[in-house]
Amino acid sequence: MDLLKFIDELPRWFRKVILLITDIMVVIVAYMFTNIFKETKVDFLSEVFIESVITAVVVYMVIFNLMHIYRPIVRYSSVKEYIRISLAGIISIIFASCVKGIVNYQTMSVVTNTLAGFFVIVMAISYRVFFRLTITYIA
Repeated sequence: MDLLKFIDELPRWFRKVILLITDIMVVIVAYMFTNIFKETKVDFLSEVFIESVITAVVVYMVIFNLMHIYRPIVRYSSVKEYIRISLAGIISIIFASCVKGIVNYQTMSVVTNTLAGFFVIVMAISYRVFFRLTITYIA
């Protein structure tokens, strides 16, 4: 219908930018959820939280781009794409946890990075499935 036509008329690069921005928001929200669930006192403005989230966003976006997560458009995503997102998320968890030893500033613990990473995987796949189903059934 009109929504499908509108989405198809958007430039491909613009659709990828929307996915990229959405994934950045997913990473930030995942770290916020993790801190809410894990900590009794949550300080989203602390230096450790801000540096950890910035580091995580960079790591996830680099890994997601290296694994070509943004190549297929959401409308044509499949189970193969969701498995690739899961693998990219697991690799990102490992890298985000290892950054602590590479960089001289304090980052969050391995447990926090792991829990946030699983939130990222679940949310990234969920919103793609939601968009795909919405586009499929509206069209």
